[in-house]
Amino acid sequence: MEPLKYLDNEMESTIFYKEEQAPLHNRKGLKIKRYELLILSFLAKEKLLTSQQLLRLVHLYEPNKPINSLNNRIRKFEKYQLVGIRAPNIRLLGDSNKVFVRPAGYQLLVKYNFLPSSWANKKRAEGLLIRNLDHFLAIKEITVQSYIAALRYKRFATVHTSHYYLNNSINSIRPDALITLDKLDGHEDTRMFLNIEVDSGSEPQQTIIDKVQSYVAIAKRYPNDEHLVLFATIDQSLIVRNQSSIVGERRVANLKMILGEVATTLNNLHIVVLPLKDMRQWIDIFYAQPLMIYGTRKKEMFERIPRLLNILPDSSFPYQLKIQDKSNLLPKEVNSDKVVMELYKFISTSSNSHETVLILGIEKGNVSDHYLLLRIARLLERYSFRLPVTRIIALYPTKEDAEKDIIGSAFSKDILITTTDEIGNAIITGTLTGFHQKLAFTKERVEF
Repeated sequence: MEPLKYLDNEMESTIFYKEEQAPLHNRKGLKIKRYELLILSFLAKEKLLTSQQLLRLVHLYEPNKPINSLNNRIRKFEKYQLVGIRAPNIRLLGDSNKVFVRPAGYQLLVKYNFLPSSWANKKRAEGLLIRNLDHFLAIKEITVQSYIAALRYKRFATVHTSHYYLNNSINSIRPDALITLDKLDGHEDTRMFLNIEVDSGSEPQQTIIDKVQSYVAIAKRYPNDEHLVLFATIDQSLIVRNQSSIVGERRVANLKMILGEVATTLNNLHIVVLPLKDMRQWIDIFYAQPLMIYGTRKKEMFERIPRLLNILPDSSFPYQLKIQDKSNLLPKEVNSDKVVMELYKFISTSSNSHETVLILGIEKGNVSDHYLLLRIARLLERYSFRLPVTRIIALYPTKEDAEKDIIGSAFSKDILITTTDEIGNAIITGTLTGFHQKLAFTKERVEF
């Protein structure tokens, strides 16, 4: 499939679906903007989208367009048999139309070069064949968000079929969706593979482990590329037909646990597990990053810390900080290459006491970070560091991430979950605040 096209002025121009192209009973003709053809071509490739998903795409071009106006537009396309509509389930509150492209729509898109010529031969609408709508529409939530982000941030993104690895004799794995990103800033020869997996809680753990082992094999085969596996668990943000499809916090934590050790084996393989709503937000933030290399936000956090420390002597913060050598801190069995961390000595300005504090960079949903945080927390509890460490600070990019990241274990009070903003506030207030993981899935606000 062709790379996603960028927004430009040409998308505002119109074409006319002439009367002779229309069915005999409806020969008035229809004006269609080129951006509508672009969205229609995306719909054809995705097979089926809800009207709400289509509205998010339309808002790229008409930000204020209401859903009622879009539904009227869809019905006009339906009149000309360019699209079909699967009506909402009246028993599901908030359920919306599901829209698909009909064969006449394929032919129109081929004529204006929005689809390759082979599509003109399709005789049936593929959107009518979808059965497991909960799982299918959850996948589309991610691919639609990726499409929007690629256009918004001008990324060279290509959406592939789930048979991509098999068709290219790479592996038999079939991700729910696959997107590749080319020409990463500063890394022209590096590709990013976004492998999307939607989890509804029905697959056995061993099946998931086997899937990830396939991604490990691919990452080993292509060591110069970056490989991301995104597990999105179905949550309340999706209107589902089967309530058992909704996955709770415990399943999210279990996925992180069982995939943790696998996720730390390779530096070019990264696994993220998030509820569907959070995954949409994650996708947008990821595409917006200037380097498009995973882990950028963690590195940016640590670049901020020295700048904050430069003004510490003039602040009310009761410690001075000195960076320590961290090279021999972790046991050999812990893959320190995947740990973004610094070791500091907190020296009290009012007494001769000091504490040695390990600061870890954590990203919400990152399986490696979650696994390594748990491992390092156990090292602290068992006094198993090679150097004396008295406290750990788990540092997140934002307060929301720090508060909402799902952690299925309790930590000792010597582990503080916080952000660089909180460190900045501590320079002024003299007190570092954050969260203590009091119980599995439960945090409380505390002071350092």
